[in-house]
Amino acid sequence: MSSFKNEKHRKKKLRYKENIEIDVNDGTIKSKKIKSGYIKSDQLFYFNKKTTKYYVVGQVDGDVLIKVLEHISYLDSLGLLKQNIWNIIKQ
Repeated sequence: MSSFKNEKHRKKKLRYKENIEIDVNDGTIKSKKIKSGYIKSDQLFYFNKKTTKYYVVGQVDGDVLIKVLEHISYLDSLGLLKQNIWNIIKQ
């Protein structure tokens, strides 16, 4: 998820059909710097939770997750879904 810098940036990013707007009220953010933003729903990154250090910044509610999953399915049907499995390939 990325945040919007200003209204001009918001309009620019939402012109792409791959991006979904996420409002600050759509989930629980564990940060004092709460901003609305967007998800690039055409990019899926996979990683092994046992071997990768990560932390959860926030979470979205169920309705937003369904919206994102439906959009991912739509983008996949158009051949626009990019899946990055580099982080789970044994080297």
